[in-house]
Amino acid sequence: MSSKAVTFEFFQLVSPNGADIGNVFQRLSRSQSTVTYRRYKIRLENYTVDEDGYHIGTGALVNAIALPPKAKINNPGIQPLGLADDEGVASLTSFLFAPENNTLVIQRNNNGMRIGSFLHLVQTVTGQTLEANMYLARDTIAKLNRFNSITNILLKVVQPRSPEAYEHTSLKSASQMAGDYNAKSITVTLSMGRTRHTHDILNNIFAKIRSIPREEQTIERLVVSGRENDDDVLYPLDLLKDRLKVVIDVSLEDRELKMHSLEEAVKLAYLAKQEDMAYYHAG
Repeated sequence: MSSKAVTFEFFQLVSPNGADIGNVFQRLSRSQSTVTYRRYKIRLENYTVDEDGYHIGTGALVNAIALPPKAKINNPGIQPLGLADDEGVASLTSFLFAPENNTLVIQRNNNGMRIGSFLHLVQTVTGQTLEANMYLARDTIAKLNRFNSITNILLKVVQPRSPEAYEHTSLKSASQMAGDYNAKSITVTLSMGRTRHTHDILNNIFAKIRSIPREEQTIERLVVSGRENDDDVLYPLDLLKDRLKVVIDVSLEDRELKMHSLEEAVKLAYLAKQEDMAYYHAG
């Protein structure tokens, strides 16, 4: 049977208002609302709480504009999909919420819901804003713990569609300059000298990123360079590349990734990284 490699990413959820995140997901589970996100429609297609207490579900991002055609596999031949006016093309994204540590595991799907659109759905349906901190891989945390100073920080984000997106953030001036030159991205490099308190610095960086409006949070690079000893050797860590993730082969049925298969895979992903998450919380 054919299969497809599916990547799952890990986030720690935080409520800035002190809301019980488990209760937020209970409210989410009762929703059948369809929400507008940019030019798409997003909603839950399935939601269950399994015997282990994990909240497992599937979200759909529905595209009803500029639809692709269907085509013959081996010969020329393009035809419209032939959908009704109230139909679109859906991309599925499976997720798991673990109340024991407020962890969200979500399928990486460039054509479907991602962490930003998922949190937008949560906020719209429940009225509660949640923030997501990415888990770092265990090896990355170990390397960070060996740093006795951070020297450089490189942050690259896309230039937002809205000129006001970075209005109340540290990126305001850089965004204005990027707009003047029609640049597609913004890169900021901070030279820190030999600053210590590495965890405080990283927490501040993540807080600045969270201050960017969620629909504009497209971070392309986040690289931290530091020293392990009082020498001149710099060790760069690409925190986006080295974040916690797992790849699972999911079987295809009738050439499709079925919802039940994706939901089984997201639980396998969570169980596979228990030690990594424990190391993250201990660090």
